[in-house]
Amino acid sequence: MSRIRFGELLSLIGFDDKQTRTERRKQDKFCPIREVFYKTDELFVKYYIPGAHLTIDEMLSLFRGRCPFKVFMKDKPGKYGILIRMLSDVHTRYILKMEVYAGKDERPAE
Repeated sequence: MSRIRFGELLSLIGFDDKQTRTERRKQDKFCPIREVFYKTDELFVKYYIPGAHLTIDEMLSLFRGRCPFKVFMKDKPGKYGILIRMLSDVHTRYILKMEVYAGKDERPAE
């Protein structure tokens, strides 16, 4: 796919309501893509039956652009990025659940 075609398709795809984004972003920095992320996350579990051994791991996805939930981790080789925690099967390495760290949770505990 050419870069121009990709740009055209990207301009036509929308995942978020821009009118309400500002208000929602006050409570949730991850709001523009949260719905799409959660839909994808639901499909991981739907089509796979995990084994008996699972592990929780975290990954720093390298990113240096503008992002309200970008983190700095001095111990990692690439120090800036988006922190993703995941639950995966030990033997197949299949990811069952992912969660993006979007900063301190401002919502009260339920």
